[in-house]
Order: sequence, then structure tokens, then C-alpha cells
Amino acid sequence: IPISETRTRWAEEQVEQLLSIPFISEFVFRSPQNLEGPRNTQREVADLLIDHLGKGLLVSQKAQEDPESRDERRNEFWVLKHAKGAVDQLIGALRSPTTPFWCDHPRRGRVDYPNGLPTIVHGVVVAETFRPVDLQSVASDLPLEYAGIQITYLSINDFLNLAMQLRTVPEL
Repeated sequence: IPISETRTRWAEEQVEQLLSIPFISEFVFRSPQNLEGPRNTQREVADLLIDHLGKGLLVSQKAQEDPESRDERRNEFWVLKHAKGAVDQLIGALRSPTTPFWCDHPRRGRVDYPNGLPTIVHGVVVAETFRPVDLQSVASDLPLEYAGIQITYLSINDFLNLAMQLRTVPEL
């Protein structure tokens, strides 16, 4: 990993590239951005948007800087804490679906969404973990839907495996 990049950014780029295989790269957008507040502060809406024919999956991803440095207990605490942060980011984006945003796409350049998010059909929270983590202890803090949009919690690996197996936005 180049020193100028964090592992988190690297992980987002890798997931973007892998998702571009089954979903075609023109439909996969990393780091959608908007301007927020009176100072027009640039803010990341989510980590990934998969947009196909006006319907989308919104993904909030959390990766560890050193995923092998934690023992099982510390890894579980990390996943639980960051799953909460990821779902908060996801819900924040879903609260303002009409706020204009843009993405810098590797092939298409800047892609503007002047009317806000496409119709989001599913929200996905993905967290990096190399071991199974039981989210039952915080299940009441992790909503399974927001405004009628289902939210799923997966490891990055499981999410990518599902995407590669199912290969279409409606199926995923």
C-alpha cells in the first residue's frame, strides 16, 4: 500500500474494482460526495453506490488498518463499534435523498446527481473481519430498515462473495 494512502481507502478502491466485474464499472461509484451546511463543507455520503437503471444499493464500508492485530474479543468490539458508525452514515445519506451529490468515477470522470440519490432499494453495511462476529449483543442498536429500505450487515468478504455469485443489483 502506498504510504500516502490509508488502508481504508485502499480497501474501498479494491471493493470498487471487484464490484465492477459483476456490476460493470459504469454503475459502481466510490465515495459519493455532497456539500453540507452553511459553509458548503464537502462530505462523503457513503462509501459506495451501485446505480443501475435508477435503482441503487448504498454501501457503507469499514476496514481495519491492521485486521490481524486484534485478538478475537478486540476484533468483535471493533466490528460492533464500526458497524454502528457505518449504519449511522448510511441513514444520514438516506435522510436527505434529494440532496445533490457527485462521484469521481475512474472511467466516466465526475458524475453529477443533481436530483440526489437514485431510488435506493437496499442499504448494506460491510465491516472487515477475518473471523465470525455475532452482532446479537447490539442487535437493538443496529436497525434492519430505515424509511422502508432494508439494511443488511455483512463482512466485506461475504458481501463480495454474494455480489460475485448473484451478479445483478436486483438479486443482490
